[in-house]
Amino acid sequence: MASDAIGWGVVYTRSFAFGTLLLLLLAPSQRLLADESVDLAAVSKIRQHAAKNAEVKQTLRVLSDVYGPRLTGTPRYLEMAQWVEDKLRAWGIENVYLESFGQGLRGWEVINFRTAMTRPVFMVLDAQPVCCSDSTSGTVTGTPLVVDFTSMQALRSISGQLRGRILLHPDVQEVADSPGTKWTPAQLAKAAARMEPVTPEGLDGPGSSETYADRLRDQARNPLAQNEAKALAQLMIDEGVSAVLRSSSAPPGLVNNRFDTSMVEFVRSGDPRPVPMFVIPREQHARMLTLIEMQQEPLISLELNTRYYEDPATHVNVIAEIPGSDPEHRNEVVYLGAHLDSVEMATGAADNGIGAATSMEVMRILSELDLRPRRTIRLALWGGEEYGLLGARAHAEARYGDIIAGTVTPEQESVSAYFNHDNNGHDIRGIFLLGNEATRPVFEAYLAPYADEGANTVTIENACCTDLVVFDALGIPSFEWIHDAMDYFSHQLHTSTDAVDLIDFESVRRNTAIITSTVYLTAMRNQALPRKSMPAKPFGTLSVTSRDSSTRSEQVSHD
Repeated sequence: MASDAIGWGVVYTRSFAFGTLLLLLLAPSQRLLADESVDLAAVSKIRQHAAKNAEVKQTLRVLSDVYGPRLTGTPRYLEMAQWVEDKLRAWGIENVYLESFGQGLRGWEVINFRTAMTRPVFMVLDAQPVCCSDSTSGTVTGTPLVVDFTSMQALRSISGQLRGRILLHPDVQEVADSPGTKWTPAQLAKAAARMEPVTPEGLDGPGSSETYADRLRDQARNPLAQNEAKALAQLMIDEGVSAVLRSSSAPPGLVNNRFDTSMVEFVRSGDPRPVPMFVIPREQHARMLTLIEMQQEPLISLELNTRYYEDPATHVNVIAEIPGSDPEHRNEVVYLGAHLDSVEMATGAADNGIGAATSMEVMRILSELDLRPRRTIRLALWGGEEYGLLGARAHAEARYGDIIAGTVTPEQESVSAYFNHDNNGHDIRGIFLLGNEATRPVFEAYLAPYADEGANTVTIENACCTDLVVFDALGIPSFEWIHDAMDYFSHQLHTSTDAVDLIDFESVRRNTAIITSTVYLTAMRNQALPRKSMPAKPFGTLSVTSRDSSTRSEQVSHD
């Protein structure tokens, strides 16, 4: 399979060399295109069923309105996962089960909180507590002390003066620069024409030349950054800080925690229980700083009650399958993945309730239409994505290899593709190939029936920062959908307004058809999709802490 992968990055300096090499590069793609078969009758059935018989809205209402926020590792999250399990079985989906990955992890949730400024005038603070904050000792009242509480040096310079104090960060966050519209034909054409997966103008952000595997290896070699964060949290606990306040990077009136990393750092048993942290709107942060500067001594009153859980059984993925029908290919797998958990802000409708609900809808349609794929289609609804891709990594490394070591198991070759849905519920415009250029003609053929809906862009660009990077790091062909950004980055992603009301269900029904047909056609191919190469360059043996907190030695590689 790896022999089909195409390598890129050659610099062409002569027209003859360019023409010769271009023919060599295109030859595999031309063979793929000639071999590609699209069952237009099945695509038509899928489109009609997705449009007329949708249940995705009701599914999302349960996931978000009933169970949101869906915080991994809590009894409420487990109850929600069991509801998903029952719903999939009711639709006739086979091999549905919960898969635990929670050894050594803890859960956290908010019981209740209140925040207000009571002097010089009353003002409700539109705050949100940040995971994984500890509770306050009852109601905490005081004039904030302005200090950079992210700086160990700043805190140590006033050691002994922090007990009982509410700390306010001195800097108001800038509003995050984010796209907020539909992609134009020119932008999509430019993305489709790119020759490199990492680009400053990428549709899913500027990207990075550092891969997920690189980051994991760097963390294994240099755990200092995470240790410093824990040491900072422990210092504030030891100094008796009552609470800390910082501003959001969302537009006025909104609160988000997009750039907060505390969830990743404090989710394991034995991690510090950080002092209560609240995010507040930028304008309220700025007003408090002004009042302090003018010696008005604003008085803040706040209370937070949270709860921690230590039950590994509450950290689960939901797995379900439509078995393959072809004896030759039934043991091969096409994954359909989406994370089921959310952050603590709002109800997690766009991030990523709609991804999970849409993926469930895909399985329902395939089952109801009795479309029998040659390969097994495996739905994987991940827990722990917001904690650092924990559920997906546990699942993938238990089966397919070791990301840090750069090794794969024989079972890795049985995975034909991994499709991920974590880029919002707005219109799909095409697909990210994550550098797997050899698959371009495949997806150009699969998306051609949706050209009339503007959903046929295929780009070599990378997609960012979610569960698909786990599978990509293990050499499995992995893909993410290009969605119009609309108001996702400003009003939905990790914000206090990520609610069902902002979801466009016409877009969702359209997206469901595109995903269903693409997954089905991939499962019906005569051959597996081409794979990228997976270089592994061992440089030595490191002692690395595993997910179950035991220590093992393993070969690691570097680029």
